[in-house]
Amino acid sequence: MASDGIEIERRTEQFNQLAARHNAEVERALSLKPSPSEQEREAAGNLSRSVRKLTQGGATPGRRDVPSSGPSAEVAIAGAPDTGTANSQQSTLLLQRQLEAMQNTEQNLKQRLNQTTLLLDQERRRNASLKGA
Repeated sequence: MASDGIEIERRTEQFNQLAARHNAEVERALSLKPSPSEQEREAAGNLSRSVRKLTQGGATPGRRDVPSSGPSAEVAIAGAPDTGTANSQQSTLLLQRQLEAMQNTEQNLKQRLNQTTLLLDQERRRNASLKGA
C-alpha cells in the first residue's frame, strides 16, 4: 500500500520530467527551422497541445489526452527536408510514446492502489465485527 503510493509518486515525477524533456525538444525543433511547412507546424502544435493538456490537467485514470502518432506526424517525418528536423521529429514521437506508456503505467498503479485500499477497508470492517462478536 505505502509502496504503491511511493511508486505512483515516482512515476508521476518521471512523467513530469518526460513532459519537460518533450517540451524542450519541441521548442528546440521549432527554433532550429526558420519556416517550417504547414504539416510540420501542425504536427508540432498538436504535440505541444497534448503535452500542455497533460501537464495542466494531470493524468486522470481512463482519460487519454495524448493522441497516438497519426498520419500527420508520419507525413511530417517523411516529408522533412533535412535530417536534423527528421531526427528531432522522430525523437519527439519517441518521447510522446514514452509519455503515453508512463501515463498508462501511472493509471494502472492508481487502480491497484484503489483496489488495495478497498480490500484493506473490507478487512478492517471484518476485523472490527470479529472483535465485537
